[in-house]
Amino acid sequence: MLQIIIFSFNRAMQLDTLLRSVYKHFKFDNYQVGVLYNTSNRDFEKGYDLLKGKYPQVEFVKESTNKDHFGIKDAMCFYNLKKIIKHKQLRNAKSDFRSLLCGMLHGNADCSMFLTDDSAFYSDVCLTDDIFSWVNEKPLQRSFSLRLGIGINQEEPKTEKDGFVYWDYYKSCEKKNWTYQFSVDGHIYSTKLLRQLADKIFFTNPSFFESMVCNYVREKRMLSEGMCFRKSTLLSYPINMVQKVADNESLNASLKTLNEKFLEGYTFDYEVPEKIEVFQQYPASLTLKRNGNENIKLSCL
Repeated sequence: MLQIIIFSFNRAMQLDTLLRSVYKHFKFDNYQVGVLYNTSNRDFEKGYDLLKGKYPQVEFVKESTNKDHFGIKDAMCFYNLKKIIKHKQLRNAKSDFRSLLCGMLHGNADCSMFLTDDSAFYSDVCLTDDIFSWVNEKPLQRSFSLRLGIGINQEEPKTEKDGFVYWDYYKSCEKKNWTYQFSVDGHIYSTKLLRQLADKIFFTNPSFFESMVCNYVREKRMLSEGMCFRKSTLLSYPINMVQKVADNESLNASLKTLNEKFLEGYTFDYEVPEKIEVFQQYPASLTLKRNGNENIKLSCL
């Protein structure tokens, strides 16, 4: 069983695009989807209310103002102490994000994968029990990626076998896609490992979750073995930004406008380039559609 946990904030329309891509391209049944989300006001909440009706099979978990606190157990980990001194934002959690995520990871799925709401699958995904078994044979060292494939970010992995690509995350010192050991964008890990990491490491939001866990993993030389299909299946579309932790490049599509149009019944799909060489895609515009023939072109610049 694969557990898919999607992080979302104020982007119901983009989340709808991602969910539709999951149910279109996932060609196996052994998975479940949960969304851990938050909103800044009632108008954005209405978008998620629509999604709850549209996707009754998805578990929606909303963050609350019951803030997570840095406790004695967290302070007993030197890594946490070191990071909370360095990062002031870690000292002021705005919600119970960590507690809720830990709860979601205490289910019965053997493997888990995280996604962010500004991504979408563009190609069919057929995950087998053999892939999950491979990950769980060495849970501290192995992960399977859906965002990587031959030609992505001009990096050619060394080993190909039976339609899969294998590589060592620590072979290069450069921080690239093929050397980023922990990601919340389409990598499959042992749920048991994720549970242990989330229980041990303190974080307050998805960005800190990724960076805190990735740095810890590197210090411990964990998650060294990567595996993926020859062709990637997932792309990221950073058309807007909802976090202020990581200085990631993004476009300027209005959250407010997208939400208003979603409430009016519009949806959209991202354009997929003919030749895919990078994970992040930056479309100049989006075409919003309603009732099959009503189109609105929205600039992302």
